[in-house]
Amino acid sequence: MNAHAEKVPAGVPLSSWTFDAATGVCSADPLIIGDSVALGAADIIQQIMPKAVIDAQVSRQITTAPGIYAQHAGAGQGGSVVVVALGDNGPIRDEAELQSIVDAMDGKPVYFLTLRVPVSWQDQNNAILRSFATSHSNVGIIDWYGTSEGHSEYLYDDGTHLTPQGRPVYATMLRQAFCGQ
Repeated sequence: MNAHAEKVPAGVPLSSWTFDAATGVCSADPLIIGDSVALGAADIIQQIMPKAVIDAQVSRQITTAPGIYAQHAGAGQGGSVVVVALGDNGPIRDEAELQSIVDAMDGKPVYFLTLRVPVSWQDQNNAILRSFATSHSNVGIIDWYGTSEGHSEYLYDDGTHLTPQGRPVYATMLRQAFCGQ
């Protein structure tokens, strides 16, 4: 399992977050915008990052991220960093689509998760996410594709959704990106 994010965005307050080894709790306060994959791990994410705000729904498209962020920011739940765990339900058109997400978040650090979904757009979406992160200092990558590589036991037979074995791995991957453990 990867201990840290593939790329950490500028402005992430890593040093202000703590990890309690006794409880496994990280004090990070991300807003996590996700689809059914993140929804599958939401309970565990909430246990190990109790300050996280998780907004995950089945079949959610990546283009919904700006509006969801605006709702949470308006309610004072924008987090100090945003995690966009979307892209499983359709192809990302281009980097301009990602730019509109980042623009909506007013310079806040943003992590995109790579995806694992056995469809034609998986590799293209992951490549667009990585390319975009490379050219934007406030954009990072958390590599779910790499973390899940070779671990079919993490996923149901659909190759996408998290099994009881995969849920804690997904949640821990997120916690490690914020608290290093």
